[in-house]
Amino acid sequence: MSIQTMLDQLRLEVDDLQKTRWTDDQLTKFLYKSIRRVNQLAIKFELDFAQQHDEVTLKPDGTIEGIDYKTVNATCALFRKDTKQRITQLLPMQWNKLVESTPAEFWSFVNGQAYYSTPLLEDTPAVFIYYPRQSVNTTESPWDGRLDDIVVEYAAFRAKNVDEMNVQADQQMMNELERRLIENYVRLGPQMAAMRGWNL
Repeated sequence: MSIQTMLDQLRLEVDDLQKTRWTDDQLTKFLYKSIRRVNQLAIKFELDFAQQHDEVTLKPDGTIEGIDYKTVNATCALFRKDTKQRITQLLPMQWNKLVESTPAEFWSFVNGQAYYSTPLLEDTPAVFIYYPRQSVNTTESPWDGRLDDIVVEYAAFRAKNVDEMNVQADQQMMNELERRLIENYVRLGPQMAAMRGWNL
């Protein structure tokens, strides 16, 4: 649904259809905070539909073209398209200790720029899978609307609780959000089953 529709629903939840208590800007800030919080839960529970897959390029100078550090909330994986091999991400401390490796074996963020180890001789396509940062805009809500109700409910809760500042109530709401995410979406992901065969 559109952000405007979410704002209208939020106004209904906080009983402020006449706009006497909250401005649109204030409620949008609640929505923004709610979207960020729900995005953290999507990362925590590894919801597939919250991930983004981008085509990127391993450049001969060792940089990775197409990865914008500012838009990345959490990384999942980086794969070469030619060999289908996963490139292992290193922490900056590990990256700086790296002595040698096979071509495109490791990668890391250094000062906001993505680099990979032992550069290849030519541009090589890759796929970067990550959880993007989410923000409120004036058009459509994130995640194709799957989490709109949860976002609006949490934003409404924050608005209603803004005067009381009840931390315990906020924690209860977080537990409820997590429970709903688990019940509704975690089971949509692939389920691992034990493999059976003649040699198992």
